[in-house]
Amino acid sequence: MFPSKIKFTKPPIGFDEQIALLERRGIRITDLERAKQALKVIGYYRLSGYFRYFTKPDDAAREHLKSAASFDDVVALYVFERRMRALLMDAR
Repeated sequence: MFPSKIKFTKPPIGFDEQIALLERRGIRITDLERAKQALKVIGYYRLSGYFRYFTKPDDAAREHLKSAASFDDVVALYVFERRMRALLMDAR
């Protein structure tokens, strides 16, 4: 099935560390508990694709977000796309 000797180089980080990482990258987080809950339910990896819409155009590594970006904006975009996808799939 799957190779048993896969080595992951990045250690997992907790929700507090994920929030600290996002803040270092420039995202505004106004409600820490709400952000932590969103990370628990949605997941950092799933949300990471939506951060690209809030990065500076010259930042290829997507390390620094625009100053106007907020965590709530990213989650709102995720929720909008999820609902739109459900509507489109239902219309088939």
